[in-house]
Amino acid sequence: MDSISVMAMCRNRPCPPIDYRWLPILLCCCLPLQAQDRNLEYAQVVPAASLLEGIPLQGEGYQIRSETTIVDYYGRFLVDTDLGMFAVDGSDLLQMRLAELPAARMLEEASGGEVMGVSAGERLRRPFQQGAQVVSEPGETMRRLPAGIGRFLARG
Repeated sequence: MDSISVMAMCRNRPCPPIDYRWLPILLCCCLPLQAQDRNLEYAQVVPAASLLEGIPLQGEGYQIRSETTIVDYYGRFLVDTDLGMFAVDGSDLLQMRLAELPAARMLEEASGGEVMGVSAGERLRRPFQQGAQVVSEPGETMRRLPAGIGRFLARG
């Protein structure tokens, strides 16, 4: 008999009533399991300076927290920067992230207004550049005119 036919047989019969008299016994059996969970090994906390090889805990625009946890055989360092806080696994990756901080600051300083101004300037120049091309190359413009009208009508 396969599992589908067994399920079909169980659907046709009413479910037996639940016997709650066994619930206290079941709970008492689970208590020792809960006590064993307390003996789990937790991540070890060590001084960050003991894992860093020549990296200062505090520098220009950053500060590494004084304690670190060991996660997957790497130290997980918490770094507070002027750009926010982030976690880094391992001292090699920490050196890379600290070296990237100046570039990240430059990106942060490039405001959206500056980028928008450059983009608007390019958009304003484009019609004048196209107009100059029409005047400087009239033959080429006339040759490309039907294809441009076709593209314009295809969009609409």
